[in-house]
Amino acid sequence: MYAVKNNKNQRVGFLIHKINNNNLYIALDTAGASLRSLCDLHGTEYLWQGTKNGFNLGLPISFGTADNILSSNFSLTNKTSTSLTLNYNDTENDLSLKVVYELMENTLSISLFAENLSDTLKEYTLGLKPCFFLPIDEGDSFDDYVIKTKTQIKTLKDFKENITELKLEENALSLYSIESGKGINVSYEGFSECSVLSIKTDELLCITLKQCDTLLERETKEHSIKISII
Repeated sequence: MYAVKNNKNQRVGFLIHKINNNNLYIALDTAGASLRSLCDLHGTEYLWQGTKNGFNLGLPISFGTADNILSSNFSLTNKTSTSLTLNYNDTENDLSLKVVYELMENTLSISLFAENLSDTLKEYTLGLKPCFFLPIDEGDSFDDYVIKTKTQIKTLKDFKENITELKLEENALSLYSIESGKGINVSYEGFSECSVLSIKTDELLCITLKQCDTLLERETKEHSIKISII
């Protein structure tokens, strides 16, 4: 029932965990707690699976005192039929990150808890970069898609450059085809920066979320993103 377009980028030594409900399926890599697949009931893959020679950038996470993408192995601390909880400890900087993936009807909820393990103030950076296939539906083209926020609508066919980046100030956006109506809604909390990068030649659209913040001693802060299938 569920199909992953491409799993060639799975790395030896890291585990892939899979969960599903009646609407969605996800595959998650313990390396960086990175999502490798997001499919609907019909097996349509929404996450970009990388180029033939490149590594899968489905949903990488950056965390710590620098803006570096995590590749460390996370520990799986809890798994249910519709949720996965993973933990990473940055012992060098006394920081911890807990990531909870949960499926709720047609929505994937991702909650991230950054924790200061020390008794001193800590600065940290947290980032997410979900990357999506375009077109989602085989009957669509890349130029059929629209990015809509509360204050603006951008049609991808109007982007003249192969690579176009938009800075967004809202905490929610929709990406959908004007032909088929298929797409996604994305909302987030706890991130101060959001940008959208589209690359026509790779038929790819990435949403970059970033937060640079400070944690008091033993403090935990939550950041979240919800991806809903239209």
